[in-house]
Amino acid sequence: MGQKIENELRLALSKVVREVQEHQFSSHPDYARYALMHNPFPPAGVADVPEPLVQLPEAISRFGQFFQLTYGGERYGGLTIVGDYGMGKTHWLRYFEHAVNELAESYASERPLAIYVENPGKSPRDIVHRIIETIGQERISRYLWGFVKDTLAERIPKEPQAFVGDKKMVLPLLPDTISREGVSINFKGFLDTFIKSGGDLQKLADETRGIVDRELCGHPGVASKFVSLLFEPFAAATKTWNSLVGLTSTREFERKEAILLRSVIHLLRNEGYRHLYILLDEFEDIANKAISVARRQEYFSALRILLDRDLRHRSIIIAMTDQALTMLKQEAPALHDRIWQFHFTLKPLDGRTAQEFVSEYTRVARVENPPAGISSIFPFSEQLVEKLRMQAGSNIRQFLTECRRALELAKEQKSDPPLGEEVLDIAGD
Repeated sequence: MGQKIENELRLALSKVVREVQEHQFSSHPDYARYALMHNPFPPAGVADVPEPLVQLPEAISRFGQFFQLTYGGERYGGLTIVGDYGMGKTHWLRYFEHAVNELAESYASERPLAIYVENPGKSPRDIVHRIIETIGQERISRYLWGFVKDTLAERIPKEPQAFVGDKKMVLPLLPDTISREGVSINFKGFLDTFIKSGGDLQKLADETRGIVDRELCGHPGVASKFVSLLFEPFAAATKTWNSLVGLTSTREFERKEAILLRSVIHLLRNEGYRHLYILLDEFEDIANKAISVARRQEYFSALRILLDRDLRHRSIIIAMTDQALTMLKQEAPALHDRIWQFHFTLKPLDGRTAQEFVSEYTRVARVENPPAGISSIFPFSEQLVEKLRMQAGSNIRQFLTECRRALELAKEQKSDPPLGEEVLDIAGD
């Protein structure tokens, strides 16, 4: 099963790369002399969507093992990506995010879901808020209705007194408003018929809140917030949503991040998702010297609690610098052990790897029928690649930025390939 999962992940990654080639860029005639359709190097050295990476088999193998343990084994896993600034940590996180979510589209049920979180925030609560925000208000509301509708469909005919107002309720209509021949009806459609049938809206909201409290959250305050998304008018529901995603005061959610995350995972599983992957970037922000040791300890303790609850259905991938890793190991060894089951380190750029980067990036932008005999790094020369690597200080992000800039300079000057160091000299460098 492990090899099957790894192969599926590879295919998903390949499909993402193809989509990047087909949709992100269009062919430009100015690059034809360089046997390219466009400039393939990302602006600022960072792409919003995945692009090819060097040493892909090694990294995908590690991701495949991690995916097998967590999704295949239906258990928690931690993976740490270590690298200095500009070494590609964000790139790898986004690559895994796109691959997992691409893979999920081919699954009818038991799907994985990956959510990228830009930074650790001030508290692990911020991570949970970001997860909820990414899923979105419309989906959370729809998932919540999917969670409660079957229970309501059973209870309304059996206990009508819990739902009726002063008027007599026309009960025969109600089961059909929730499910008709196996087809689920949306909440608004149900609500319209419920009210026309003499149902009491407040009693329905109270009963729904009870269901969510007992079967989803286990906390009346959190249950009330979720149910408000269904029953409150648009403006009030938006205010509630803003509190759920941390845009307004979150005092009511203090020390409740584990409850929020558990509730969201329960909703996801009810909708056919099997495993949630939290992809946390820039964890080195917590190692900032301006943050006190006491505050870091509070953060580490809360994050460990977040990871230790309901372990089977979520995993985490964290990216950080080596300095942050050292600090974490010293100050929070238990948390370190939770995320260090799988790990790999991104190393500074050497000459061979720099050429592999140029080869891989130019490959995806190569024209359909390139000239015979050109090198894999064409239109770059080995001398230019090395010059750019040295200018970048072996930093991958800066190197890719320099490659893009060099190709743009060559295009503007209409320089003939292969491109040498003189491309940079023409620009006064």
